[in-house]
Amino acid sequence: MRRVAAVIVLVAALVVGASGAGGAPATFTYVALGDSFSSGEGVAPYLGASTTHCDRSTRAYATWVQPRGFDTSVYALASGGGKPGADNRYGSDANVRTSGPFTWSFWACSGATTRQALSGATALDDADLVTLTIGGNDAGYVDVLVQCGLSRCNTAAFRSQRAAMIDALKPKLETTYRAIANEAPRARIVVLGYAQPFPATRKEQSCAGLRLFAGEQDMLRALGARLNGTIAGAVADVAESGVNIAYVPVAGRFAGHEVCGRKGPWMAGIKVSSTGFGLDPGSFHPNVKGQRDGYGAALNAALG
Repeated sequence: MRRVAAVIVLVAALVVGASGAGGAPATFTYVALGDSFSSGEGVAPYLGASTTHCDRSTRAYATWVQPRGFDTSVYALASGGGKPGADNRYGSDANVRTSGPFTWSFWACSGATTRQALSGATALDDADLVTLTIGGNDAGYVDVLVQCGLSRCNTAAFRSQRAAMIDALKPKLETTYRAIANEAPRARIVVLGYAQPFPATRKEQSCAGLRLFAGEQDMLRALGARLNGTIAGAVADVAESGVNIAYVPVAGRFAGHEVCGRKGPWMAGIKVSSTGFGLDPGSFHPNVKGQRDGYGAALNAALG
């Protein structure tokens, strides 16, 4: 009996050792893909700012990802730990970091479309987790904001055109998800939806910061919901074929936190560009709280 007990203790010790302290795996590779909502557009400072225009923020949600069993974020672990500083920067300006058994690979890029989601990405072969937002640029997110901010766009023709564009995006999304799965065969893939930039109530919609979009916000919210529905449907179809992929909605978590939201905005409003013309790229994108408490919290809850 003592020999049996000793074997049981030894096996248990090996299992714990393979999992790592606190339930965390012995090795872990995280790859963050996607567009400006994933890169952290508008939330400076940016990693590698002198060599890239991708605007990968030190406070994007990818820097807050902390799967169950981890004592801190993968970003911190792969950066060697220590104190992050006020802007959540761990010394290095690199977007790919490895420390011990942990790798953090941040390839989200502002402006990315479904065709560009995998551009330049590394560490996918070994990835345990891949996250992304994608499809907004294919659907003309920025173009819609500019057009509707400069002129009245709430017409039957505009609604029909944009709805058709969103619906036609589904096969592109599925192709992108399958391509990621092929490159990252053992990864868990998590696709996050888009936060609504415009609030739901008339009182919130009537704030000075949204005056340019008077009479258009309900329509724009409907298009945003349609895009999220298309993304969710594409994920479901790909998952049915056996791919380890899941959709995580965020619109509900952002409810009341939109631009001029009654609970405090997690989305930036209109920002004037550095040239003084048009919209700054960070306009109508998640702010620091939106990245951390909106996207980061939603993702971590899904990973728990």
